[in-house]
Amino acid sequence: MRNNMKDAIKREQNDASINSAECEHARPTVTVKDIFALRKQGKIEEAYEAIRPIYREHKGKFTTLCMFWVASDVFKLRLEQGRVEEAEKIYEALKRLVPKVDEIDE
Repeated sequence: MRNNMKDAIKREQNDASINSAECEHARPTVTVKDIFALRKQGKIEEAYEAIRPIYREHKGKFTTLCMFWVASDVFKLRLEQGRVEEAEKIYEALKRLVPKVDEIDE
């Protein structure tokens, strides 16, 4: 079982890694798990910047959930900062995400 887990992790890392030949400024791969950890540490801005490009390319179950929760945190943060126009844009995006989050359980 342990080898199966290692193989699965290795396949996931290979699938998600950035090919340095394709990207001049390759950076380490960030996972949804890493982004949830940033969120838990209160690093909302960093989490938001990390999830946006991932969600743009992949709208899977966990990516969508991560985008929803991080965007919710950013929405609240923007309201606290008095950045109402930005908060409104995020709110509209959240409304589009809600049906997708609801579909995850089906």
